[in-house]
Amino acid sequence: MSSSNEDERIILNVGGIKYETYKSTLAAYPNTFLGAMFQERNQQLRHPTNGNEYFFDRNGYAFRYILEFYRNGKLLLPDFKDNDISGHGLTNVSYKELLQEVDYFQIPIEDNLEDFPSNEELAKILDGFIQTLKKCIHHLKREFVKGLYQFVIVFYEVPCINISMEVINYYTAPGNNTIIKLLKPYSACAYSILDLYGDKITDKFNSRDDLYISLIDCNVPSPAHGKVKVLHIYLDASFFDTENVLKHSKELN
Repeated sequence: MSSSNEDERIILNVGGIKYETYKSTLAAYPNTFLGAMFQERNQQLRHPTNGNEYFFDRNGYAFRYILEFYRNGKLLLPDFKDNDISGHGLTNVSYKELLQEVDYFQIPIEDNLEDFPSNEELAKILDGFIQTLKKCIHHLKREFVKGLYQFVIVFYEVPCINISMEVINYYTAPGNNTIIKLLKPYSACAYSILDLYGDKITDKFNSRDDLYISLIDCNVPSPAHGKVKVLHIYLDASFFDTENVLKHSKELN
């Protein structure tokens, strides 16, 4: 095998995002998917799409961590334990998505498990999301007299990498930014939370008499964001004690 062949530069097009590296960087780990693929003996199995470019229909955002494994010999994971309660920093890659890519590319994770959040830490994220929904409902009650009695949230499976506020779309009273600000920290992980625990969350809130929550799983993928989950929260006006309000009215008494 010639040195020039070992140092051949290749382009990995992963879900439309292109990464450039050396073939030798990948071949150094023959027990992984890409390491085996770029062994010299497997040359006939490779099918470049454009010269030295290879396409993989996988998560292009998560692949940056996969490539760092080949470059550094270990997974350099995002800091799931930082102050960003969504657990995603600026990566817009969820814990579940990253695990799927690690499994697909056959990256060993035994030595990196301490970098993943514990069950207790994940439970805190789940509880924080539910508590934030409670704050949104409380705000909805305060705004009821202004005509705001419901809101619909669209959570994207794949958040937009450079735009944060378009991750969540609202159809609410004009100028209502409070709910957006409350849920913004969960914009990258809300889809995964609802995918895993959506039924239990809606059951919890629907046990109340003052509101109704529905969760719709849209199976038709959005071209830019994958699938979507639509959370509709509707406030029942019965939570107002109209007679008690009259007692405090100076004009009607």
